[in-house]
Amino acid sequence: MALVKGSLLPHDQLGNPIRVSGIQVDITVRKTQEEALRLNHAAIEAVQSGLVIADARADDMPIVYVNPAFEKITGYNTKEMLGQNCRFLNDKTTDRSQLDLLKKALAQGKPITLILHNKRKDGTYFWNELYISPVMNDQGSLTHFVGIQNDVSERVQASAQKESLLIKLKEQSSLLDKATDAIFVPDLSQKITYWNNSAFELFGWSEKEVMGKTIDHLINVNSDELKAANDCLSEFGEWRGELQKIKKSGEIIIVDAHWTLVNDDSGRPISTLVVNTDITQRKAVENRIKYIAYHDELTALPNRVSLMNHLETITQNANTSNSFSMTVMILDIDDFKKLNDTFGHFMGDLLLQEVARRLKACLMGNNFLARFGGDEYVLVLHDRSENFHLLKQFTELVAKNVLAAIHEPFNLENYEYFSSTSIGVSIVERGIIPSDLIKQADLALTEAKKTGKNKIQYFDENLQNQLLARTKIEFQLRRAILREEFELYLQPQVDKDSKVIGCEGLIRWHSETLGTVSPADFIPIAEESGLIIPIGDWVLETGCNILQEWHSISHLSHLSIAINVSAGQFKHVGFIDKCADLLNGFSFDRNNLKLELTESVLAEDKELIISQMLAIKKLGLRFSLDDFGTGYSSLSYLKYFPLSQLKIDQSFVRDILVDENDAAIARTIIRLADSLGLQVIAEGVETQEQKNILYEMGCEQYQGYLFSRPLPKNQIEDMLNDAHSKLSQ
Repeated sequence: MALVKGSLLPHDQLGNPIRVSGIQVDITVRKTQEEALRLNHAAIEAVQSGLVIADARADDMPIVYVNPAFEKITGYNTKEMLGQNCRFLNDKTTDRSQLDLLKKALAQGKPITLILHNKRKDGTYFWNELYISPVMNDQGSLTHFVGIQNDVSERVQASAQKESLLIKLKEQSSLLDKATDAIFVPDLSQKITYWNNSAFELFGWSEKEVMGKTIDHLINVNSDELKAANDCLSEFGEWRGELQKIKKSGEIIIVDAHWTLVNDDSGRPISTLVVNTDITQRKAVENRIKYIAYHDELTALPNRVSLMNHLETITQNANTSNSFSMTVMILDIDDFKKLNDTFGHFMGDLLLQEVARRLKACLMGNNFLARFGGDEYVLVLHDRSENFHLLKQFTELVAKNVLAAIHEPFNLENYEYFSSTSIGVSIVERGIIPSDLIKQADLALTEAKKTGKNKIQYFDENLQNQLLARTKIEFQLRRAILREEFELYLQPQVDKDSKVIGCEGLIRWHSETLGTVSPADFIPIAEESGLIIPIGDWVLETGCNILQEWHSISHLSHLSIAINVSAGQFKHVGFIDKCADLLNGFSFDRNNLKLELTESVLAEDKELIISQMLAIKKLGLRFSLDDFGTGYSSLSYLKYFPLSQLKIDQSFVRDILVDENDAAIARTIIRLADSLGLQVIAEGVETQEQKNILYEMGCEQYQGYLFSRPLPKNQIEDMLNDAHSKLSQ
């Protein structure tokens, strides 16, 4: 391709050119270059990366060109950017070290790639990856900079998130390694992908040994448990429960396991986070506590709680079955208390253990044996057959086997001990509650002991009537306490001259429903039911009120009143404080109040009883030992009890004139009292002859029908007032 330049010279007269003069230049290269520049410009304009050219010869390095992509990235148009310093886009938060690198590269004329934090026209920020290349002229001087930039905000943010996640995972992993719980992560194929230090300590497998291994082959035991847990995990994404695991050593442990399903970003499960806490020791303690709660520690038999639960279950079955019968047998060891008192509780415990072993041997089939408490055991025989007669025969056989087994001598620490047992039996078919079953058998046991030991007594209709009567009395007795249906009668106590020196307070019950109820009928029920506590408190307070009234009457102020205190009342927590609080409200001479205790109170926990008696004696009260000689007490201990008086039981007084044994016992009691410095009084004196012989023996205080029956307070006061009037005349 050529470029021609020419002229037409000279011209003729008509003005036409005579010749042509011209120059031809070859412009092929130039046109090629121009086309190339045009194409390059079009390419630069179309490129997706931002391109900027700055003049390096000026100090402020003004922008001389930007392509459309640069305009799009920054939000500025070409007109707004031409002549601007190329750094005007930089955000103030841009890392200064990046700018320092840029300056250094510019000064050296070297290319450089930077990540800069730039600001768009609309105020938003973006991360800019900028490649800067210097442009030199033919002389090697720097003339321009060409910058190619890309918006890499998403990449930078993703990288930052990834770095943050890695840091977080590292921190979490560090924390998990420090956790006291065993933590590991199996994937969906049950291969372990994470295993913390506590998992190693608990199971014995190191991280190296377990990574990539299937967990089922390492620590799992019960496949059925695992299947149920996995089903729950799949359905709810979480499961918690107790599992058996096996350690590397082969030891079986129990863990509290918490499984959590781990999902990816799309919500698909990828693994399971497992947290295991070793609860083997805790479960052992729990099982021990549960065992103790339901078993007797001495004999290892089920205890009362287990028995009642068992009875509850089988009676419920009986009430829904047409062919169910059951026998309850209660037995205790005859004269067990004597063994304890004579040889100590250690020997008593040995006997209880041996009895338990022999009773186990007497059981057959799936029947039940429990220690009910103390020396009492309960056997439950139950059968689903329709033949009630066969069950009774079986019961008879077991009961006789028990009697024979207990009758065999026991070897207790090389001491041969002979014992026997009494058995109460209740046989029922349907429709009875456990407590009634026990009551019936217990009532039969009581009857067995009354009619002779080492025997079997069946509960029958007569005993049922007694039980109903007892229940009725107990119910009315509770109402009587609320209605104050009691009255305190007084029976005089006299000296050798038949002069009244005091009285014994005797409770009487005038029931609105039952009429007058004998103390012999309701006192035992009150003691068994615990009602003796409020009743005894009422008697004591009433006696104090009477003494307070007499305190202001000169011829009555010297009289004493003896109040009977039961074993249950005396041993009840707070009895001493109750006495102290009661006495603080009265001003009578406290020496006039006597508490009568029976030998049964003194027979057990002697040291405790002595300490309580001493504390009460400090309050100013006296003690009288009632019914002396009828119980079982140790004479060696008698001198330690702070007693003031012994009371000869009326059973010895009744035949004192005709029975040499009764006379000898009475004489011995009187001499014993004298040797211990105690007063002695005889009760049940009904004839003058009885009084005379007692006086000859040395007894100078008496109580009985010879002098007066127990009478209401007003009648006793009338009698005392009459006697005083006669003396005054």
